[in-house]
Amino acid sequence: MIAIELYSLYDYTDAKDDNLIVRWLADDRISRRDRAKLDFKLDALIRMDFDLAIHTKMLAQVYKNVLKLKVHGEVQLRPMLCRGPIDVATEYTLLAGAVEIGGRLKPESVKENAVARCGHIVAHKGTKHRCKHERFT
Repeated sequence: MIAIELYSLYDYTDAKDDNLIVRWLADDRISRRDRAKLDFKLDALIRMDFDLAIHTKMLAQVYKNVLKLKVHGEVQLRPMLCRGPIDVATEYTLLAGAVEIGGRLKPESVKENAVARCGHIVAHKGTKHRCKHERFT
């Protein structure tokens, strides 16, 4: 059976083209098992209708167009992402890494960072600050 991908997936990169999502996941506190869970969730997300992802609570709105993906594991991973931002109908972009501890996102500045990063991508019309998603496991 062939799975149909409804969305393309991108990772945020800094001015030096370093993939900040991969760097976040390189943290020793995030286990290989939790990275695999994240890969699994992302694989499901790109094959799922956006409304279904919201209604099943896989995704939750954090701020304006910034969403968090909920990944339950040893560490509660909460990567921040957005639809688009260049083509909201066909893509997601992972903007920043976060974890949730006691109902609070860490780092505390993750929402603001995600909003700013989305703006960087839009300002460059998608030609800078992102690359095709790199799997973690």
